[in-house]
Parts: sequence; structure tokens; C-alpha cells
Amino acid sequence: MNDEARAEEISRHAIADDEEVPKGALSVRKTDQAGRGVFAAKPLQAGMLLNVSHVLLFPADEYQEHGRHTQLDNYTYIWSKGKDGSTMALALGLGSLFNHSYESPNVSYTFDRAKETIRYTLMKNVDAETELCISYGSGKMWWEAKDESQTTREDSAERDWMEGFATISS
Repeated sequence: MNDEARAEEISRHAIADDEEVPKGALSVRKTDQAGRGVFAAKPLQAGMLLNVSHVLLFPADEYQEHGRHTQLDNYTYIWSKGKDGSTMALALGLGSLFNHSYESPNVSYTFDRAKETIRYTLMKNVDAETELCISYGSGKMWWEAKDESQTTREDSAERDWMEGFATISS
């Protein structure tokens, strides 16, 4: 790849010049129930772009053979489905640290398939120290499953459940 092609590839994945992710507005810290999470470091306004996370993409068979047997299983989801099988994704940076809230998510997200990024936007005003959460989907999550009638991680991986709760752009 020549320098011009490399520069074009890098700019394809860059945040637009008119977008600004706030400095010092977010913090990462331990939570009582979910390991680490993303928190507001100061009061934040609805509509604010919080983060743009790049994603690491890999084939579903690679996930099945390796990733699902590691800690990565807790952070991996279906990015897209195609004739050749599913493509799995791992959000990099803060994108992997937003915890789930089914009842009161305060952050929405948008997949940008062309840039291979996820944009996280605040849905409502929040006070400092508020945990910032997204919805992973409806129903029981794989970590909550305790009997056969509930959804398992494998069941969740079979559905493109993230697409039901994210805005997709191409």
C-alpha cells in the first residue's frame, strides 16, 4: 500500500473534523456489580457525542474456535451477517466498557459500518458521577440465564440482537 492509499485508509476511519469528543468529561472506574464502567466526570448534556470507538472485526469461525473460550467472549458481538457467515466485532477503547441497562439506558449508539466505528451519544442530561449505560437488547442476558427457559450467550450470538437497538449507517 503506498503512502497516499494509506492516508486515505486512515482518514476513512477518522472522526469528522466537525465532531468533538469531550476531554475530561468521562471516567472509567469499578462498579459494584459489573466490573468497570463509564461514568460522567461532570454534568453532561443530552445529545453530546461521548465517544467514537473503532471496532476490531473477525470471522465468526475464529470467534467460535478461540474467542468464545476467553474473556473476549464477554465483549464480542455480531457486527454483520452475510453469505459467507457472520462477522464478529470487539469495540475498542471505551466502547467495551459501557455497561448494560435495560430499564434506563442513558447512552445510544450508532454503528458506522463504512468507518468501522460505533458512535456513543448521550440520550438525556446526567449529573456528575452517573454511570453511562447502553441497552444490549431486550430479555434476559446471557449472564443472567439460570435455567433452560432463559436466553444463553450462545442464543444471543445466533441473533443479531445488537442491530435491534442500534442505528446502522453504511
